[in-house]
Amino acid sequence: MKGVVLWPKPDRVPLARSTNTNEFAAYTRAGRGVNRWVAMPCRYPQTVPMTDMTSPRFIHFLGAFAAGGLISLMLLTNGTLAQYGSLLFSSWVPHLTGTVLALLILLVLRPARASTKRAPLWAYLGGVSGGLTVIATSAAMNSVLALSGTLALGLAGQIVFSLFADARGLFGLPQRMPQVRDYAGLALIVAGALVLIFFGGAP
Repeated sequence: MKGVVLWPKPDRVPLARSTNTNEFAAYTRAGRGVNRWVAMPCRYPQTVPMTDMTSPRFIHFLGAFAAGGLISLMLLTNGTLAQYGSLLFSSWVPHLTGTVLALLILLVLRPARASTKRAPLWAYLGGVSGGLTVIATSAAMNSVLALSGTLALGLAGQIVFSLFADARGLFGLPQRMPQVRDYAGLALIVAGALVLIFFGGAP
């Protein structure tokens, strides 16, 4: 659905009719001049860019590395729950404990909102993909893939989806076509996953 958004023009121009058929100009008097506002066609909903284009810092690399270790621990605990219960049991227990932890952090830290804009509706569906991810990884970890094979194939799947999302500019991401180095990195990750699965040790 198309709509219009008012973009302010900081310069003050004389009161005149817009010459661009794709824009509608409105004018407001300010002091001795006239401020010009332009309504440009756009597509809704507009989303806040989720990617910071500045150079990453060391803390960013450290955080990503630590997150990888926590994901391994999460898969191990969820897979163990599946052994003693079921796949559904291994999914709702970590989400319940994670919800309790998140509420405690919100009550203690009271973090400020990053933006005053409301998030799009699809952004609230992360728990759905998270629940399905726990079920799938718990089943895979208790198979011949074990923990290392599950993580390796999961990483390959993440890279494939991220390259597709970057190429199409999905979910507010800046559109970026994959380069040769991206495909080379994907090939190395897939090769490493196959080595871990087929030559990682005795079954």
